Amino acid sequence: MTNIAEVIGWKFNHQPGMNCRTIDGVLRIIAFPGGIPSQEDQDKWIAEYEAYLGEKAVADEHEKKIKAEMDTIIRSQAVANLKARKELPENY
Repeated sequence: MTNIAEVIGWKFNHQPGMNCRTIDGVLRIIAFPGGIPSQEDQDKWIAEYEAYLGEKAVADEHEKKIKAEMDTIIRSQAVANLKARKELPENY
């Protein structure tokens, strides 16, 4: 279950005046600039946040693959350069 405090922090950049507290085992917004948002608004923000997290996970995975590929390319080029300068044996 998504934490509403994380959601509003993400959505509204942790602005002053936002507070959450656990009441009867449920984390609830207890202070918010302009008044407590409706459950409908909160549900919408949660959906947006969860979509963002999914997109971020995909982007992070792509970034890892790109970095791994770049490391391989850079290493291969470095080995080729060292071999060309005869600083590494040909069978390296």
